[in-house]
Amino acid sequence: MGSLVVLYLVMATMTNWSALIRLQVDRLNETVPQGSFEDYVAFYTAGDFILHGRGNELYDLEAIAERQHEIMDRGVGGTGRLGFFNPPFVAVMFAPLALLPIDVAAVVLFLVNMALILVAGATLQRLLGVTGILASFAYWAGLLSLFSLYWMLGHGQLSMFILLGFLGFFVHERQGRHRLAGISLALLLIKPQMALLAVIVLLYKRRWTELATFSVVAAALVVVSTAVTSPAMLIDYPKFALNAGEWERTFAWQVQRMYGLNGLLAAVLDKHSLAHFVATTAATVGVAILVTRAFRGNWDPSSRGFPLAVSALVAATVLINPHVWMQDMVLFGVIVALALVDRKGREHTFPIWMTMAILVWTSQWISFRVEQSYGLNLQTPLLLAAFFVLVWEVGSLRRSVNRPAVTNDVITSTRVAA
Repeated sequence: MGSLVVLYLVMATMTNWSALIRLQVDRLNETVPQGSFEDYVAFYTAGDFILHGRGNELYDLEAIAERQHEIMDRGVGGTGRLGFFNPPFVAVMFAPLALLPIDVAAVVLFLVNMALILVAGATLQRLLGVTGILASFAYWAGLLSLFSLYWMLGHGQLSMFILLGFLGFFVHERQGRHRLAGISLALLLIKPQMALLAVIVLLYKRRWTELATFSVVAAALVVVSTAVTSPAMLIDYPKFALNAGEWERTFAWQVQRMYGLNGLLAAVLDKHSLAHFVATTAATVGVAILVTRAFRGNWDPSSRGFPLAVSALVAATVLINPHVWMQDMVLFGVIVALALVDRKGREHTFPIWMTMAILVWTSQWISFRVEQSYGLNLQTPLLLAAFFVLVWEVGSLRRSVNRPAVTNDVITSTRVAA
């Protein structure tokens, strides 16, 4: 049975990667149609603006659309243009790629993402203690055939930086390298909203070393961002990022299809209503409170509960963010993997997390079809289920540690007294 599962996963991996390689060949041959995996065009255009001293136009939608049409000789994306939603320093990262022809740049970005996947995959394999040929084949085949990974690679998205930010934070904390842990978290600033909950947890736990290094990197990135744009960008970028209504009208960005609490509640409530705002705010605050409770007690990265708490932090970060899509579901890999670290004494929950891994893998492949046919969002309920199990597990571990041990001497004394 195990061999058949591995064979199936290997076949799925081969199917995925043959399609991705064919996509890169089509890009080099300039035969990719409009709307097919084109998010990389937004990053390339932003880098091009930096190269030509047009950083102050990064969030000018008309200027962006005009330049994208010049680069591609056609419209891009579903609406003919793709906005740049990241901070200006991300555009600086893409300036070197903008020196290349866009099709070559897309392939280079694909190769960079592949390298990041290999780094993350090897790190997770080591943490999980996966050894042996069959187990290793199953692990890598399952990882590389994740639909969210395929989606991220196809679009040239940046979700691997966020994954490595959380993973680096956990690994460095375990090794006692707290400054490197703070620097790792700075990778989340590629999407600044992703760092918010982690910062709250560090403040709650008074982790000043991690906060200090994170803040230094964040300040340096602000300096870079203002240098290539203008100080006004400190106001203009947050204003642009918060203007979700404009995104919906301009880029066909549908709130109810996003994977988070905001999207889930928008599917059942009027997305522009007071009820939706109140419900989303209350749910977000509730999740934030629960995740801080997961970090109660002493900060002990070597404890069995620490991987679960960090996993809950990742799940909560995705849940409270309003703009997460399939590429960001690669984070589910870290959520499940960290839940399986340090399994000693938690063997009873192993079937739960293996079932969750299977559900995540399967649901990602059928998500779009189910959403289009039935309007059901599969990812957010799974995230919520994983989050609540993690919070419950952390609480159970804490109670078991705090519960007084009953020794043989106590039992004997009780019998004698009786």
